[in-house]
Amino acid sequence: MAEHLVKSMWLQAIMSRRLVTDKESRAIYNIACKTVGLPTENYRDDLSMIVEALSNIGLELRQMQDEVDGRTMVGVVNAKGDALAQLGTGYTPAELVYIKALIEAIYTAPRSSYSVSSLEALAIESDNSLTKKAREEVLANLVRHDWLRKSKSGRYALGVRAVMELQTYLKHEYEDNALQCFICNDIITMGNVCATDTPEQSCVVQVHLHCEARLKARASQLHLAGKCPECKQDWQPWPFGLPAAEELAKRKPAFGASDGGVVDDDNFDDADDSTQAAAASSTRPRRGNAAADTSTSSRKPSARSRGKKRARDDDDDEEEEEEEGGEEDEEEEVAPARGGRRIASGSRSTTTASTKRRSPRKSGNSSRGGGYVDDEVEDSE
Repeated sequence: MAEHLVKSMWLQAIMSRRLVTDKESRAIYNIACKTVGLPTENYRDDLSMIVEALSNIGLELRQMQDEVDGRTMVGVVNAKGDALAQLGTGYTPAELVYIKALIEAIYTAPRSSYSVSSLEALAIESDNSLTKKAREEVLANLVRHDWLRKSKSGRYALGVRAVMELQTYLKHEYEDNALQCFICNDIITMGNVCATDTPEQSCVVQVHLHCEARLKARASQLHLAGKCPECKQDWQPWPFGLPAAEELAKRKPAFGASDGGVVDDDNFDDADDSTQAAAASSTRPRRGNAAADTSTSSRKPSARSRGKKRARDDDDDEEEEEEEGGEEDEEEEVAPARGGRRIASGSRSTTTASTKRRSPRKSGNSSRGGGYVDDEVEDSE
């Protein structure tokens, strides 16, 4: 009877919080044991029994490391794959439509950033029935409950709760964008990818930042120290996700930096899209089968240079008018040879060439990432 009471007290506390750290989980268990006068060394055994009981009602006890700080998190999630419906509690139908569109925008964001700026988050098209203030309140609520995380520069990315509870939904709905960590097999939205990408060999290894040490250890065991254990080339990590987007923003002070030296991401996103894409092309990893767009943009001349050019142009106007007719005929013959597709961005448009990306690695080591493994739980007290 006392053992059953401990399990009930622990489970009730976890479900009320939805998500806790492993350290907090153990602390709750210890309090429950001391309350009924039982020893605390049966933590793993009792959790195994709880896992079995939850599976009978369509729930699952899952652990996952936070992609930012590597902390082990524990939570009870819906194992039926419709966890998105759980967001319905406390949200109106219009808000749910907006939240679904927001998750899609984040998970399919360009340049493998898996994030959107605050301006982009507020401008996401849904049913357009929510005011700006209402959207701001929804965003704040999602951040407060760990569905989203917000960076210092104002970018929104999926929070640890969303990654843990929605991974089945994300893998099913956005298969081409669903990357899997080479080490832990959990879904990954930020980390490093192997930079090996040549016509002869193209590596698709991607790892969480907190899993990279284990990747290097595995390479050392295979006598491949300093190399990728998959392609056996030098390990040259290529960052992607929210940290990479943050770093890119810091390199663009011209787009609006604050007094603290951190670029305002909203101003950054207001800049010329083609300039951003060109700057990001050097740090863009390969992701799924999604197409990657690259574009270039010429820097606008200064007012002084424009004045000098205007003076020279006035002298050449007559010659240009005489040659204009012939040049237009030649352009008409050349223009059809150009390819690519036109992408609209506000009042500007940029011609880009579409390129096909490789499929992400589908690890066969685990049919379901993020499952709770009792023998891997470490005592962090």
